[in-house]
Amino acid sequence: MKEEEQKPKSNHWAPDDEGAKNFVNQPGYQKGAIGMVNLIVDVMNDTHEYKEAIFCKHLLMEFSRKHHLDLEEQIERVEAHAQDIDEFGKYMKAKNGELNPKRISEQEFAYAIDQLMESVDESGKYIFKIQRHWIAVFRVAVDLHLIGENDYKGFCNWIDTIHPGAFRVKLTQGDLKQISNSDCYMKPFDKWGYAPMGNVKKEPYVAMTHVVVCFRNLLGIDEKIA
Repeated sequence: MKEEEQKPKSNHWAPDDEGAKNFVNQPGYQKGAIGMVNLIVDVMNDTHEYKEAIFCKHLLMEFSRKHHLDLEEQIERVEAHAQDIDEFGKYMKAKNGELNPKRISEQEFAYAIDQLMESVDESGKYIFKIQRHWIAVFRVAVDLHLIGENDYKGFCNWIDTIHPGAFRVKLTQGDLKQISNSDCYMKPFDKWGYAPMGNVKKEPYVAMTHVVVCFRNLLGIDEKIA
């Protein structure tokens, strides 16, 4: 007769999700947690570096998730501060003559897409593999001020206008909208960076970066190493 498996007994209490929420709602715990949040916000207010501000944002997002705290207001403040830093940096570069974006015609852009579709890596596989890789083309168009930020429909209509023919990989507005689910792809390409605590996985991020780099090279834009 087979003996029944016995689960090891433990004297430690393991709270369920509801128990965890009740625990973190205790006044003492809340006070300590809010103290840490305020410290992160203070660090953010003192920084003048875009990457540091974004790192503070990721810390707050992780803190909110882990400790069941509503930090939407603080996260929005960090995002606004990061945007201010970014805009000021662009202003100073323009003032100092460091920004001299290459003018790309619509014909050059359309031709570069055709080249991108046929580009292969060292193993002979297409660099532009899936529909979601249109995000890379959209990102480059936005960075070159050829299309407005978040104007997914306008981008699709514009591509249909400058390139009436079909592509090897179909372009749909729905695939572009996935960019809004990413903290990374919504930023200019020179602000991209992989963060393990973000919502973008490493392998897809690297693949997307390769598409952007390849496309920028085809357009004659300086390369950014991933």
